[in-house]
Amino acid sequence: MAEHDLLNEDDFFEKLKKEKRATEQPEKEEKPAEPQQEQEPLETDLFEKQEFQLEEEKEEQIEQEPEFDLDSKPEEEEKVEKEEEVESFHEEQREQDFFKTLGEPESEPESFDDKPEKYVFPEEFEDEKLPGINFKPIIIGVVVFIVLAALLYVLRGVFFGGKEEESVSAKEKVSEQPVSQPAPPNPLEVKKTEYLNTLAGKNFYNLNLVKKIEGAVRANNAQISSVLFYVDELSFEIFSKNRAQLAAITMQLRDVLGSEKATLVATDERPGDGITGIFTVKLKGGAEKVTVTQKLSDLSSFQQWLEALGTQFNIKMISFKEFSNSPDQFGLQKRRVQFKGKGSYDDCLKFLSAIAASNRNLNVHKMIISATDQKTFNKAKYQIELVVDLFI
Repeated sequence: MAEHDLLNEDDFFEKLKKEKRATEQPEKEEKPAEPQQEQEPLETDLFEKQEFQLEEEKEEQIEQEPEFDLDSKPEEEEKVEKEEEVESFHEEQREQDFFKTLGEPESEPESFDDKPEKYVFPEEFEDEKLPGINFKPIIIGVVVFIVLAALLYVLRGVFFGGKEEESVSAKEKVSEQPVSQPAPPNPLEVKKTEYLNTLAGKNFYNLNLVKKIEGAVRANNAQISSVLFYVDELSFEIFSKNRAQLAAITMQLRDVLGSEKATLVATDERPGDGITGIFTVKLKGGAEKVTVTQKLSDLSSFQQWLEALGTQFNIKMISFKEFSNSPDQFGLQKRRVQFKGKGSYDDCLKFLSAIAASNRNLNVHKMIISATDQKTFNKAKYQIELVVDLFI
């Protein structure tokens, strides 16, 4: 092993330098100083002197500074180490205690002798005894209740038993009686209703054709100058500006009338005014399925109803009279009436549509709508005539 610890001794080389200087200084003192001529110092000597001064200053600083021991540790590190040692010691103690508890047998339960002594009452203390429950009144009450209930049951059977039996027998008799069912409808009334519904449906179908024709004419800026419906044939005259317009109306009538075919039978030129065309439609007896909702009972109610419709659509009544009265099917009476009125072109058509949609016990036998002025066909001056069969 070396005599010196080079790792722990930082100033080992400093000590060697000092020893070397100490040995060199006596040798210099023994030699007598020889007078020498003063010479200017060389640059190398100057640097050596500066280095020597710096070394001396460093040595003085090192001597003044306290020696630092590498082995020594700061106080904070020593405290941390001590705390860690204490914690590790405690952990070891806990582990030892834990393993001891696992290895040791369970402790025996404490003997009953260790329990605290019970409190002992003094001899002078006497326990107060509760008085016993007396069940006698309860038993007596239950017996009395049972006796009264039995007595009431017997009395009820004596006084009210007959009445209950009578009421039960009466109920049984009522239940035995057959439940009254509604009387079956009269076959005649059923047929009468079906007949009136058929007439109303036929009337709606025929008059609704006039409405379809008028829609096609209006779409082409023309007008109906007159229309005639009689039984199963419909004829009407259209006033248009030229033949092209009349041809367009003819084509559109084929679409709106469907199975009913409109035939153009005649035309008439009106120089300076336009052209008129007469069409006919042979009805095929079509009908709509409708139900008569309200019935007109007599002629007076029928007249009042027509007058109300006329007021609603600005149709002034001119005449109302009966033509005939004859028996009809299923015990019905057919009262044929003529009605005349006047108004504008549009009002007459609205009045006719209202009668078609009324679903009453009537049927239009004949109908005429025409312009009163056959030269100008003024729309403000039209008249309407109806021959209606009322079934009552």
